[in-house]
Amino acid sequence: MQSTHVTNRQGGQLAALARLYGVPRKEFSQFMKDEDQIAEFMKRFTTHPSWFIDLQKKAAKVCIYLHLIPTLTVDYSRPFNDAIVNTTGHERDELRYDNALYKIGDLYQLPSQGTVNETVVLARWSGHTHKELIDWGIANNLRLSTPFVPFVIGDQFPKLHHDLFSHQIMLVQETTGCMHHSNKLFCHVLWDTFPDSTASDVLAENKELRSPSKGGDWSVFLK
Repeated sequence: MQSTHVTNRQGGQLAALARLYGVPRKEFSQFMKDEDQIAEFMKRFTTHPSWFIDLQKKAAKVCIYLHLIPTLTVDYSRPFNDAIVNTTGHERDELRYDNALYKIGDLYQLPSQGTVNETVVLARWSGHTHKELIDWGIANNLRLSTPFVPFVIGDQFPKLHHDLFSHQIMLVQETTGCMHHSNKLFCHVLWDTFPDSTASDVLAENKELRSPSKGGDWSVFLK
């Protein structure tokens, strides 16, 4: 899918227009720092629903960045192991060897047994742990996701890491989790930039792939 995000060049064009209309640097800088004015300005162009714009305001106050996928078709009746994403070139049997990911599918209680069009909210971990984001999502009336959701995201959005300007490995993780051998596990999909590939895996709650403060890691919620 082709990206629809605003580019850095277009941001420069906005500054050029400000110069053209004689807007002083100080006033332009103050305008860019005024969250309420920026929100009103951007509302003229955004296609996001009002509930998401309001949620973005709440998220910004605690340094959480959100990304909306308005409609994602999820087939909850698909066999769990068939839904696992792997475009790395590795044989599926190689990944199955002693990998908990292929042993936990029946531990999840799914919201449906059929196909559902879900509205998906991704929340970036920057400065927050996965558990802190889960608590924040619940407090803001978001629903938790099962592994099927990041699996479908990985399958349908293989270039998502480019759309979200991630220049390193990017992780997108479900928010329900399951208990396996006394460990709370969460399934995720990894996007790797060099070379471009996506693959599913599983991570224990008490372990971090790397410092979340580096950004690039996202938790998956449903509206």
